Amino acid sequence: MKSLSFFTLIGIMSFFSSHLWVDEQAGGVDIQIHVSGMASGYAYLTGVYKNVQSTVDSAQGDINGRFHFQRKERFEPGAYLVILPDSSTFQILLDDDQSFYLKTNAGSLEKDMQVEGSQVNELFFQARQLQYEQQAAFEGMANQNNDPAFLEQQRALLIGEYDAYLQSLFEKYPQSLFTKIRKAEQNPQIPEVRQANGVVDPSAQLYLYRSHFWDMVDFSDPRLLHTPVIFNKLITYFDNLTPPQTDAMIEAINQLMEQVPANSEYYRFFAEWIAQDFRPPYSPVLDPEAIFIHMVNEYLTDERAFWADSTQVYAWKLRATGKAGSLVGNPGMDIRARDTEGNMRSMFDIEAPYIAIYFYHAECEHCIAETPRLVQFYREWKDKGLEVFAVAMDTEDAEWKTFIADNQMDWINVNDAESQEIYKDYYVMGAPTIYLLNPSRTIIGKNLQIEHIPMIIQMDQQQRVR
Repeated sequence: MKSLSFFTLIGIMSFFSSHLWVDEQAGGVDIQIHVSGMASGYAYLTGVYKNVQSTVDSAQGDINGRFHFQRKERFEPGAYLVILPDSSTFQILLDDDQSFYLKTNAGSLEKDMQVEGSQVNELFFQARQLQYEQQAAFEGMANQNNDPAFLEQQRALLIGEYDAYLQSLFEKYPQSLFTKIRKAEQNPQIPEVRQANGVVDPSAQLYLYRSHFWDMVDFSDPRLLHTPVIFNKLITYFDNLTPPQTDAMIEAINQLMEQVPANSEYYRFFAEWIAQDFRPPYSPVLDPEAIFIHMVNEYLTDERAFWADSTQVYAWKLRATGKAGSLVGNPGMDIRARDTEGNMRSMFDIEAPYIAIYFYHAECEHCIAETPRLVQFYREWKDKGLEVFAVAMDTEDAEWKTFIADNQMDWINVNDAESQEIYKDYYVMGAPTIYLLNPSRTIIGKNLQIEHIPMIIQMDQQQRVR
């Protein structure tokens, strides 16, 4: 039995999409489910498309635990979740056979499941039931012999037995949705990569693993987009298998996109999601704007974004242009703005080797929390070659000056009231935002957390010595 966390990476939401239906003439839906011991109430059927889960149908059960999902329009082939009145859940697969009967018992849904009229669900539940049998067998052995070496040997034998069972199904039913899902879920088996001294090279090992991570996914089969497997793999690929560095992330993006057929829904999903929805793990050496610009320049173009019109493509290009000036590695631009005395201050008049540009708003909760920490940090680092150039964003004069006094901000303070052009040179997604410039006034860090500033300065100093 699975809990409501089955789609762990996707929130349940009410989203009825045309992607969830096909033509009426293709046949109807007639799914009967009998769950002995289940109280009456509503059962819900939820589906997933790309990264969005939706409630697509409901059925009221009787006092005997019988539920009947029936409609004229078939659902798109894919993986669906049945949510029962007691919130217990189990997965079913829908392909061409969408008229079938399931019978099981409350409290043991998958283990006791019987299937009539659906080959794909017979394969699915038989495989799950074999896992239950193996688990019980292993627990029995563990109760009789708790020797770690023996148990590891037995575990390996059971895994080998299950893998062989799956392989036999793959060979017998190569086009089954069950086969496509289970293959896509498998992790690549790669040889160890060793250095000249014989020691395993973890970086090379990770690179090779990531390069083969999508090998078992059939990108010609759109059914997989209606299962959790694609989005789950997408998250794993970027969050767990790709170092949080700009160059590494762009390389991983290219590796993925080169495997995806052009003019496919996979291409569209990946390109749009990476550009617009992907939130990379935080890292002081990863520039999210660089990822967006790369996607626009390489994949969201007039030639390749087959689903978008010229207006949409132009909007992407416009956003990319607005972010392009403030990429890490670009020359920083001077900021000229008035200080609390009304005097015009130029950031490039600062003689300190390193400049932290601090964009903040006096009413921003995060700014209120972070500013005292930055003040303390500044006092420790001022004599080590760091100056702070703090830019108050859209803040009334009196409020700004009070905020400075309350936080004892004894660095250079300016207000953006007359200098909105600042944001053409420094892209600010939200407050607070910290940029870091080196002695050459090159941007060496952005969107930084305070504790990462010393590391970025140290990295820059080491590079400048070379």
